[in-house]
Amino acid sequence: MNSFSSVLLIEDNPGDARLVTEYLSERFGDDCRVHGARTLAAGLEALRHTPVDLVLLDLSLPDSTGLDTFYRVHAQAPRTPVVILTGDDDDEQASEALRVGAEDYLSKQHADGVALIRTMRHAVQRRRAAEALRHDEPAGDDPARLRTQLDEQVAERTAQLEAMNADLEAFNHSVAHDLRTPLNAILGFASILRQDAQGRLTAQHQQHLRFIEHSAQSMDGLIGGLLSLAKVARQDLVAQDLDLSAMAEAIVERLAHEQPQRQVAWRIEAGMHARGDPALTAIVLQNLLHNAWKYTAATAQAQIHFGLAPPPSPRNVYGVHDNGIGFDMASAGKLFMPFQRLPSAREFAGTGIGLATVRRIVERHGGRIWAESQPAVSTSFFFTLRP
Repeated sequence: MNSFSSVLLIEDNPGDARLVTEYLSERFGDDCRVHGARTLAAGLEALRHTPVDLVLLDLSLPDSTGLDTFYRVHAQAPRTPVVILTGDDDDEQASEALRVGAEDYLSKQHADGVALIRTMRHAVQRRRAAEALRHDEPAGDDPARLRTQLDEQVAERTAQLEAMNADLEAFNHSVAHDLRTPLNAILGFASILRQDAQGRLTAQHQQHLRFIEHSAQSMDGLIGGLLSLAKVARQDLVAQDLDLSAMAEAIVERLAHEQPQRQVAWRIEAGMHARGDPALTAIVLQNLLHNAWKYTAATAQAQIHFGLAPPPSPRNVYGVHDNGIGFDMASAGKLFMPFQRLPSAREFAGTGIGLATVRRIVERHGGRIWAESQPAVSTSFFFTLRP
């Protein structure tokens, strides 16, 4: 029997919302109704008028970010279990969310359909058992047995989280050493073969050798991207006042130095400041500006602009705009997922990790990131950082 028949999903990313809805539809069909809200205000309004069994909550919304988002939902519906489903894989934030009343905290990167539904079911069962204890209602069991069940579920979930963290650490070690060692051997022996057989390789043999080297280098890039993605999720944030304009100007200067033949009309607005981690924020700007540079390579009169979003956008919404190849917004849901490259971008070099890393960093800063684009016309990436 299904533990929940009505769910409120507060999620502003259409791709993520569609994915969750599909998970629930495939598992429960018409037995579970999903109500959607793209802003916190819309979610609170829905809770006032629509009783639900559970809330799935993203912490990075257009009108609210961080744990303040949970506090307001919890205040509106204190007896409704809330499962936080967010892109921010932050252990400290997860612990604090559980401490102040969230039933569970799931990172989108780890939440497949099975894990999500299991978490939702346990959340509803825990809350119902807790309500029964609060009112001293047996609900088919005595209070002591209910307490034991709650303790067992908490212990089970804690063990699962510890095992996942241990597996992730082991995976990172394997990637850094066990996978890179044979790759280095492939590249090394390919170089030796090229030197020793110089002058004796046919054109076809040389082409095969280049393919081997290129494939090994590409895989090494993917491994490096994975390690970077894991690192930014765990690296301590050191917040400082930052001059985003100066940081962007330095990146533009490096890009122009690397390809002096490119003619690009840059416009970096002056006086843009934010508070954030200098190293991680630099990664955000580097990825967004480099993407704009890369995807305008075939544009005759390339233009790239970095500045504050114009009204009526809220303050401190930053945007990187270009008139490059663009993409179909129907594919936008995959944009920030690891290794997901859009069809329009596949002819360009890349690993599919950069935007996933950017999203992770922005969400760790309590902000959000989204994109707007038209194929062959323009692309804009907007992001916020916690004021």
